[in-house]
Amino acid sequence: MSVNSVADVVPAGQAGEPDRRRWLVLGLVGLAQLMIVLDITIMNIALPSAQTALHFSDVDRQWVITAYALTFGSCCCWAAGWATCSAGRRRS
Repeated sequence: MSVNSVADVVPAGQAGEPDRRRWLVLGLVGLAQLMIVLDITIMNIALPSAQTALHFSDVDRQWVITAYALTFGSCCCWAAGWATCSAGRRRS
């Protein structure tokens, strides 16, 4: 089986039309990544002050980082799953 034209590959009505949603998705993913990096940076800057004020050791600080990363990651996975289910592909 050979492909003779673009019409054989691309569904009707979409040949040559750029999909604007892909740029929206790319922007949202970029914004989400920026927020994650910003959040981790703020936590790493604030944690030494919190360690001094609360009088816990370096080992305890590592536990705080681990617990924060696990909690933040699980919340991100839950939110991404919810968003995918609620705004995912609509079947007609």
